Amino acid sequence: MRTIGVLAACAGVFLNLTAAYALPKRIIILRHAEKFEKAGLCGVGEKRAQALATQYLGYGAKDSLFANGDQPAAFYANTPHAEETIEPAFSTWPKSPSQVGKAIRFDTTLDLNTWSRKAAKEVLTNYKNEIVVMAWEHSRIANAEFDSKYSTDPLTLYQLLGLFNYKHPPLPLQNWCGSNYDYFWIIDYDPNVEYRGVPPTPVNIVTRLQKLQVLPQNTWGSQPPHGVFKHDGGECDATPKPACTPQQGE
Repeated sequence: MRTIGVLAACAGVFLNLTAAYALPKRIIILRHAEKFEKAGLCGVGEKRAQALATQYLGYGAKDSLFANGDQPAAFYANTPHAEETIEPAFSTWPKSPSQVGKAIRFDTTLDLNTWSRKAAKEVLTNYKNEIVVMAWEHSRIANAEFDSKYSTDPLTLYQLLGLFNYKHPPLPLQNWCGSNYDYFWIIDYDPNVEYRGVPPTPVNIVTRLQKLQVLPQNTWGSQPPHGVFKHDGGECDATPKPACTPQQGE
């Protein structure tokens, strides 16, 4: 069964904008895997979650996103589908005695918008020079419509984590395409730069296709292979919007 972590009490305190916090060195963002709207992950999504653990995000993964002895300091999720997506990877990592029982950080007592905002602040203020994995619902990763609607109280990771500040070279990150379940956004920061409540500027952003065997690998902004959502006796929910411009070079 999934494990659900609740924020530590101190994380409920509002961020003091005069305080300075060292940034994490990397945040790895991915969308939850393919799903059923009213239930859990569908067959394709369950296979993706397991494949992500063995190939990219788990301990000893074949093409690990953690190099040179690095390991994730925390896994975050903002929906049950997102939690299911990263639970297989999370469960592979050995834990010290003080970490036994440590769970994926997902506060189910908060509504989706409130938790997304609080989680982003917590990630930027509590993981100095560490790596954090965030599995998120796509419209709260990047959604130009939300950015316009919530312009005075940003909601998306694109705004909250300062991705909009990255312009070298410019990347089409304003929307997470409804058709794509198969990408990582890897965001690097200078951990020597202090965070004081203003969205930071990443020093590098890489978009990376998940090359997982027998699973959808449609390039950014393109549609999944025909019939991919009809699997294992059920039909996964497709998400047609938003449509996105393909990444440069794809």
